Amino acid sequence: MKSHALQDIEKPRLSREVARRLGQTIREGRFLPEQRLPSERRLAVELGVSRPVVREALGTLAAQGFVEIRPGSGAFVVDVSVRLEHVEPASWFRENAKLVEDFYRARLALEPGIAALASRRATPGRTAGLRAILQATEAVIARGEVAACIGLDIDFHRAIADLADNAFVERMLSAIIDDESDLRRVLHRVPGRPLVAHRGHLRILAAIESGDPERARRTMANALEAAAKDIERLVKGGDGPDPT
Repeated sequence: MKSHALQDIEKPRLSREVARRLGQTIREGRFLPEQRLPSERRLAVELGVSRPVVREALGTLAAQGFVEIRPGSGAFVVDVSVRLEHVEPASWFRENAKLVEDFYRARLALEPGIAALASRRATPGRTAGLRAILQATEAVIARGEVAACIGLDIDFHRAIADLADNAFVERMLSAIIDDESDLRRVLHRVPGRPLVAHRGHLRILAAIESGDPERARRTMANALEAAAKDIERLVKGGDGPDPT
């Protein structure tokens, strides 16, 4: 693992940056579930930081559900399939506030425009795939299969990008929506959120099918802003998403 001049980062940001980089290596599969991470001493040497910085970063990763700290044994990677099961959503969003903010700002900068492009090409034949995804989503929500909603959510936004027929925006969208699957896993565990998201997707589809680019742009932006506000409400102690 290369340090990439971590020494040059301001000290208050070091721990956060170390946590981000270690988290990325875990996402990439460079450490397997139940595998022990290198010792604090080794990580400190490899990353060019102090052991207290590494210790604080590992504590952050533990709070995020990436690792389990076992006293006397070290930090072990938690299985991706279960590591978010017991994470309290409000705490996770609070710990990852910058990630959440960046995620929605990036999506707001990109996806309303994609929806507008898609609306210009909307025909019943071209939007059939979007409608099929929403029908599948309605079925899994009815069965209470929340985890299945995550992949369908991503499929829906990918299908809009595909309808826009622009290879560059497809690549940019993939870079955003694929990387932060953890955020989606936590958000979909919030009671009522999958249904609220589904209703937002129905409105987005209707706007795209209308052939009105500005309506599609506005509807997509409203849906993304609503999700960000639901997270903010949860972090501040609210009960859940706005049902509207």
